[in-house]
Amino acid sequence: MEKASQDLLRASIEGALTRRLQHIDENIKSAQVHGISIGRTDEQFADDMLYLRGLTPHYACRLNRVCSPLLRLPPEIFPLILNAAVFDVRHSLARWLPYGHICHDLRAALSGMRALWAEVVFDHSYLHIQEELLQRAGSSPLSIQIFPSSSARTLDAAIKLLERARKITLRYSSRQRMIPVIQLLTQGQLRLLEELDICDASDDAEGTLEELSTHRTELVAPNLRILRLQHLIMPIDPTKLTILSLSSYIGDPPFQDVSTLADMLRRCINLEDLSLNEWLPDIHDLQSFAENEATINLPRLRILTIKQDSPRLLEFWSILNIPASASLNLNFATEDGDLVYDMSEILASGRALRTFSAHTSEAGASKISRLSLHFDDHDYTLTLTLGSPPTSLGSTPWNPKETFALAFATQAPERTEEELISFLECISASLQLRADAIDTLHYRFGGDSFLFDEVHQGARYLYTIFPAVKTLHLSFPDAAPWYLLNSASPRGLHFFPKLQDLHISWWESDRVPVALNDMEDLIDGVRSRVHYGAPLRNLSLEAYSFARAFDREAEAQCTRQLEALVPRVHIKFPRDPITIQ
Repeated sequence: MEKASQDLLRASIEGALTRRLQHIDENIKSAQVHGISIGRTDEQFADDMLYLRGLTPHYACRLNRVCSPLLRLPPEIFPLILNAAVFDVRHSLARWLPYGHICHDLRAALSGMRALWAEVVFDHSYLHIQEELLQRAGSSPLSIQIFPSSSARTLDAAIKLLERARKITLRYSSRQRMIPVIQLLTQGQLRLLEELDICDASDDAEGTLEELSTHRTELVAPNLRILRLQHLIMPIDPTKLTILSLSSYIGDPPFQDVSTLADMLRRCINLEDLSLNEWLPDIHDLQSFAENEATINLPRLRILTIKQDSPRLLEFWSILNIPASASLNLNFATEDGDLVYDMSEILASGRALRTFSAHTSEAGASKISRLSLHFDDHDYTLTLTLGSPPTSLGSTPWNPKETFALAFATQAPERTEEELISFLECISASLQLRADAIDTLHYRFGGDSFLFDEVHQGARYLYTIFPAVKTLHLSFPDAAPWYLLNSASPRGLHFFPKLQDLHISWWESDRVPVALNDMEDLIDGVRSRVHYGAPLRNLSLEAYSFARAFDREAEAQCTRQLEALVPRVHIKFPRDPITIQ
């Protein structure tokens, strides 16, 4: 049937072209006999060629719409699904499952997206229709998730389907319950497996996972690219891994001796992202190994994340060889996990960063132009992040978590402004940073921060230490940007005189949420910069809570006033304001 239809199509096209050429030939002969110009015929010929050139893409477009219902979706829906696929946010795909009622085309598209159903077969929200989801998934590789709350029935179903898994996530609280599953992993043929993530979520500290970690059968997973293990190790062939994460608990004995760890890493010739969390061997073993063995080469590494006490971290670094372009994410954790109260210890860690200067410099000079200082008052982590100049220009704020050359974190209580200044000066000296080269700055501090108002004069140095800043991102509950915007005022507060792009994030705290007077003060600050010849080029505002009195009409009015002062304005406020009691 298909061949006959194809033959009919081709015969029809060839017949039509033959008849058309015969007609043109007759017109040309007639024109020659009567001495008439053939210009009209030439025009028709050009029209024919233009039509034929457009026919192929038109046919291909219609054919694609027939073969893929997804392309027939309304323009409001298709980009959302396309973005989810492009950015690989697979966990967000589940939201499309209930949307089949919108239209026939979407229902047909969803029915044919077998990989979509395969991702949610083990989603806890859909376990009651697991059999139906399996049928819709067809033969597509599955995503299997097992959590401490998963039932025995779910576990049994997962065991039967292990060989169909593309991704396996195990979060377990009963070690004895998981031992058979992990043993099956090492005994089976997991040809489709691309990602394996196993985490021990148990509170039982008795014994280690010797039954798992000492099992010597190597996992057969030739397509494994991503491996994340917490509190256990299992034999694998790591040659194709691109992402490897190994985590343990503070104070646990090492799961690997230094020789075993080095041998495994040396085989990771394609590794791009390595994370070691409390995983490094004993310091004495590292020192002995460094004296007698060759280095560990990871030529393709792009990101290295290590959380460990500084002696072991620095010793491990001495035997590691990675590209100078790799991003370093370092956390000098204490051996017992306690906070670092002594500022001298924090400064000592800062001075130790000079060991990593190859990743922040180029041709002997610092390449750092972006700096972020962040204190998280939930887990008491002080983080300094350094970044090199962006490869492209844009108004999107720099995200220090995604793009950086070096990030350094330590667990410590909130510091005073004098201590933060000492910390910045120490890091700058260790890495030979140039204050006048920093053009992008991000300050984020906790809810109790007192560094951002006119009362605490000692904090001013935080706004004058980097005079070349053009892009400033402030992120904290009590941001008072109108105070900082007076950089060119007669009062002599020379804050950020070259500022062009300002990004402000108010996030929810115990304070009163963003209110109308906050926005009015901000507008006054922006207007003052225009008045004194230092206008902003770009302004973005984001808030996680704002007052009920600050309604949509007031927001629109403030937006219009800001747009009259700043060429580009972007405001993102929540849809539902909160009521001030």
